[in-house]
Amino acid sequence: MSDPVDRERHRLVSALLLDTGARPEPGPLLVPLPAVGLSLLCEVAEVSPAGFSRPVRIALGDTMGHLDRAPDPAELAAVLRAELTDRWAGGVVGGGAPDGCATAGGRDARGAGGAGSARESDGAAGAGVSGSAGSARASGGAGARGASAGTAAGPGGGPRGAVDAAVARLRGAAGAVPDAVLTDAVLVRELLPAAGNGPGRATGAGPGPHTGNGPGPHTGNGPGPHTGNGPGPHTGNGPGPHTGAGPGRHAGNGPDGLAGLVRGLTAARDREPGGRVRDLLDRWLTEPHLWRRPELHPMPWHRIPNPLAPAVGAAPADPPVPVRCGEFTLRPALPRPDDVRLIAGWMRTPSVSRFFGQPWPDERWARELAGHGPGSGTAALLAGRTGDPGAGPVGYLELYRPARHPLARSFPAAPGDVGVHLAIAPGEHGRGVGAALLAAVAGALLAAAGPGARVLAEPDARNAAAQRAFRRAGFRPVEQIALPHKDAVVLVRDQSR
Repeated sequence: MSDPVDRERHRLVSALLLDTGARPEPGPLLVPLPAVGLSLLCEVAEVSPAGFSRPVRIALGDTMGHLDRAPDPAELAAVLRAELTDRWAGGVVGGGAPDGCATAGGRDARGAGGAGSARESDGAAGAGVSGSAGSARASGGAGARGASAGTAAGPGGGPRGAVDAAVARLRGAAGAVPDAVLTDAVLVRELLPAAGNGPGRATGAGPGPHTGNGPGPHTGNGPGPHTGNGPGPHTGNGPGPHTGAGPGRHAGNGPDGLAGLVRGLTAARDREPGGRVRDLLDRWLTEPHLWRRPELHPMPWHRIPNPLAPAVGAAPADPPVPVRCGEFTLRPALPRPDDVRLIAGWMRTPSVSRFFGQPWPDERWARELAGHGPGSGTAALLAGRTGDPGAGPVGYLELYRPARHPLARSFPAAPGDVGVHLAIAPGEHGRGVGAALLAAVAGALLAAAGPGARVLAEPDARNAAAQRAFRRAGFRPVEQIALPHKDAVVLVRDQSR
């Protein structure tokens, strides 16, 4: 890939995938961009063990069917930033922030000059640390598969030389620059991309037992202005409960791949005297997520899976399913004609489809419901009033394990957490049914769970009504994250309520 214009296109699309936590499998990829009326199409040639994608044959398509097979990089960057800014919705609750890099009002507290200036004003360059998001844009950065092997390897060459050079930079900057800035500049943008280019390529290794399929062909985010939360981990439909490896160490990386980097960093940590540099190296080797500053997304910071960390235990395959939840009773939603017609009809209602994003024909919904069986990691349910079973269902729920969901690539989900998506019957809108049902289901899940259990939800950041319903049901917002198909506000209800 010698054409610099082509390289810039590839860098931008790689940055988009990293910024949104997407982990596409090699092959064709379609990313809807509804806020700008376009779609991004490309081929993912490969995904490195470190999680960096290499997109090729990038094109933009419009709603008239026109395809721009060589989009101008400046236009492409503007399109992607506009889409992500719309999803961000001004930062409803703000993103997560690492220690020493607090955010205020959705902006980096170090300055209000926007992504570029905020990211270049942290003093990293003055402390001898290059490779921040701003400089990465000019040099190719992680989105372009990071620094070259020669640059990352440092003066000694090879993994040992790369690690020695990195440790020297950490010693010179520790105390003057926040640890997250050092991690982003040195590990995320240099060491990992270079190590990911080594032998033993993988096809995805996000956290949890799935690789995910990238953004997928939908933008579902909850049931309209009410209480839904996204399409969930659906099979064959973008990021779903696919099999794969967690964020631990991968086999077959070769001496210059991730395994070599783990060995080099472990040896450097063990040689380092106690103090901040040793502590930081230890976190690089053990923490399940790393902080990174997005290149296109307005979010100041976000988490990415740490491919160097030991693999964590897999979440239980299926979520628990309570039957009696206060005034409501739950039963499985089955791929039989009456359930399919009911649910598909709800989903095609504009107030529901606006955010749930699945106005599919009955045949597609039959296949969808069939995919929620035992072992799928999800449960599709219909809720009715216990005292009036003849009245019919009032809501459709999906329970799932967040640790097996793309959510876990950007948020620290625990193995025992349970997630919930909800769509309320259109005839029940505006009656408080959503908040009552959410409160009852969350209460039943927590009552049956052990200490430390949590129920999570991730409605679209633009879905203010859904967020209000969750708050009324006892959930509290904790942070905003970027997912492949939406920005989500993560809300949590635990046993403290």
